Amino acid sequence: MTQSGVSIHDLLRNTLREYNSAIRSLLESFVSTNNQHDLLKASEQRQTLTSNIIQLDKQLQELYYKIKAHHERQARIRVIQEEILECDSLKKRLATQLFETKDSLEHSLSEASEQVEATNKAKQNKLEYKDILHYANKLSAFTSAPPNFSTTQQSVGGYELPYPLEVAMHASLLNHLPAILSKDTDKTHEEELDDTFIHQQDGFQFGDLDDEDILDLVLNPDLD
Repeated sequence: MTQSGVSIHDLLRNTLREYNSAIRSLLESFVSTNNQHDLLKASEQRQTLTSNIIQLDKQLQELYYKIKAHHERQARIRVIQEEILECDSLKKRLATQLFETKDSLEHSLSEASEQVEATNKAKQNKLEYKDILHYANKLSAFTSAPPNFSTTQQSVGGYELPYPLEVAMHASLLNHLPAILSKDTDKTHEEELDDTFIHQQDGFQFGDLDDEDILDLVLNPDLD
């Protein structure tokens, strides 16, 4: 848009129309005539048309630079618009990531608050280990054998208590090692005992025991 309020497109179209009309009139003025008066008039007309054409050519040059600047400005505007669209896309992704991070932090804080609350309750309602043992002893009175357990069953199967019993430990392979009760055993005697135990373990095979001896190993005396 020019200062006069006319768009560059309309100004260019009007200028080209005037330029085309001036060129046509100039060419028509060169038509031969025998009248002297007509020749003089045609010469003056050609001078006027030539001046108009020169003026219109200057206007076209100015319009050319204006149009060129307008196109360059439009190109920069398109680049800026693309950058704006890219920035908008980045802002949307950033906002989405921030929202997801906020949601994750709120969830973590909620879990941490629950853990802190549970810890505080545990500190306020501390239980003595004696109370826990007393409660466990009460529960042990209500335990029972498996439903298919039979007192006449000879084989203990895969059933085994979750804790060792003294009788079962005495019936284990360690029972083959002679008991040493002396507290004054020196280092040499301890090494001899270690060698004896190792040799006994190396020489011991399950094949050396009878079937009855293997069955006599009480793995779970409570089931006898």
